[in-house]
Amino acid sequence: MTNNNDQSSGTKGCGIIAILTIITSIITIAVFGLIDLPQILKVLNISEFNNLMTPVSEITSDDFTAPDTNQLSTTSSLVYVNDYVIPGNTNQGIVISIIKSGNYRLEYKSGAYKTNPVDDNSWLTAIYVFQGTNPAWAGRLLSKADANIFADHGLIGSQSEATSLASGDYTQAYFEEGDFLTLLGADFSDSYSDNVGEVTISLFEVK
Repeated sequence: MTNNNDQSSGTKGCGIIAILTIITSIITIAVFGLIDLPQILKVLNISEFNNLMTPVSEITSDDFTAPDTNQLSTTSSLVYVNDYVIPGNTNQGIVISIIKSGNYRLEYKSGAYKTNPVDDNSWLTAIYVFQGTNPAWAGRLLSKADANIFADHGLIGSQSEATSLASGDYTQAYFEEGDFLTLLGADFSDSYSDNVGEVTISLFEVK
């Protein structure tokens, strides 16, 4: 029967022989110029190699350089053209002309109009945009099928709430040089005269 000490001694002896065999083989190959001995010994120095690596858990955002946002190109920019005031009491609206072909943005700027002088819940900011010099009607109502509508949040209970809801609203489209646009608020065709208030919109060219 073999005891544990004998097994341990035998294992250690085999291990030493194996290591000596590997070292002898490396030196023999190096002597004949088949490998670069200093280079292979450098690679075999595992502790030195590990010191060159940064554990993933130690990598932080400080190890990375954020991109320079000033060098990031934008897809478009807005060039201010003009402001236009649209009274709430006209069923003809206002007409603006396009002097250069391009993409344009009509953006709500301020204001609201009231369609019923005795009803506080009748503030509107909706603007209808028609191509041409006249609005299109469907009976007593503006034709939604022929219009581009923006800043439309329905009837609102106060002017301040209406303007807050419409803030930032816009519509955008391509127009040709010489096109005319008609802009007006919403109401029945024969009910504009007693409306109060107005809406201001800004026109931008989209570059």
